[in-house]
Amino acid sequence: QHLLHCLDFIPGTGLEQTMLAVAGGDGRALPARGPVRVAWADDTDIPTVVVTWEAGHVLVTERFWCPDRSTPRLVRDVRLQATNGRAGSVTLTTGCRGRTIEYRAALSPDPVAACGIEYTLSPDRASVALARTPPPVPDEETARWWREHVSVAGLAPDLDAVFRCAARQLPAVISRTGAIDASIWQYNREWVRDHSFMAHGLTSLGHHDHARAMLGRLLREFITPDGAPMDSSERRAPEETELDQNGILLVALHDYAAWSGDVELCEQQWPRIEALAEYPLLPVFRHERSGLLCNRRDFWERHAAHGIEPGIELELKDQEGDLID
Repeated sequence: QHLLHCLDFIPGTGLEQTMLAVAGGDGRALPARGPVRVAWADDTDIPTVVVTWEAGHVLVTERFWCPDRSTPRLVRDVRLQATNGRAGSVTLTTGCRGRTIEYRAALSPDPVAACGIEYTLSPDRASVALARTPPPVPDEETARWWREHVSVAGLAPDLDAVFRCAARQLPAVISRTGAIDASIWQYNREWVRDHSFMAHGLTSLGHHDHARAMLGRLLREFITPDGAPMDSSERRAPEETELDQNGILLVALHDYAAWSGDVELCEQQWPRIEALAEYPLLPVFRHERSGLLCNRRDFWERHAAHGIEPGIELELKDQEGDLID
């Protein structure tokens, strides 16, 4: 379902229709998998993905960004540059969900703004409008909002870069209901642990509305009334339960309330939170000799199918699987 409803994935043709095709004297070219370079832009406060690739003697630069935070719009700016030093023109073609745009664009040895393409989601979220448009001017209020929520510098160049990527990517991949794939977009599975970590990151970044949506959904849909956490979007038997998920979600909830000042979510979901905290303390998880928690699934999600026997997490075992005193 994620594949079928994603903005640029078309059943039957995949991503091909939304790719930008360049046709000229060298023939027709699409982005090849190898030479395509993708990165976050460093010259703007609004999160912008920059894609560069070559089509024969044409260097293509595409910039993808959302101009404001109030309308469901995605802008795609296209710039062209003739790498052979000659002026000329090419034909650009792209589309989305059965619609196609084709136009002639000028070429120059210097980068030229060829066009802007705007994708707008309909109010009922059932269709996407596609239109050529002059590149819109970034909204200063939106730029200021992003500056206030994602600014950090001086840790170390590599750490600063990791932070910038995470700060831009986290709020971009979460739906308004709090749903998100725990891995790459074809994965279609969700975990309490993974989502709790993401909600914690969103809380730290100041994206409290996103964090609240994720945490509320986890409590409603991924914690059973008796406090059992779901993983891989399903409930496991007690001996297969990943008990660390309970603690991670409790930490994420605590820090959300502390950072945001919003305790209403916890008040509304208190019976579920209480069950979440009590679940690992059930007798079925108690190791009789030590009083520690015990089951048959470890941190790395290995379990009976991998030969894992009941035991204490990270505890040493002898060859028979018995705990070493």
